[in-house]
Amino acid sequence: MFVSASTFETQGLTYLEAMACGLPLVCREDPVLQGVLENEENGYAYQSEREFVDHIRRILTDRKLRQAMHAKALDKAKECSAARFVDRINSLYESMIKVSEHA
Repeated sequence: MFVSASTFETQGLTYLEAMACGLPLVCREDPVLQGVLENEENGYAYQSEREFVDHIRRILTDRKLRQAMHAKALDKAKECSAARFVDRINSLYESMIKVSEHA
């Protein structure tokens, strides 16, 4: 499990690295995590100390949940891989070239 109490992340690479290792996330709720941390899928976002403790306890004591979050973390990390990024950028460039050819 990857735990973060950070209230400020500029790039969020630590989250992606943790997910690439298959670690469920337990992180302080932060807008930067939108699209990265899927609550109850690949981890939990928390706002209070009570939620923090409950989420960690749940992951530590529920093997099936931990395994499911492990798989979801790996899947989410693949969505953010360098290869995926390159594919999306190439698609964007190709669509822009097509648009400019028809203008």
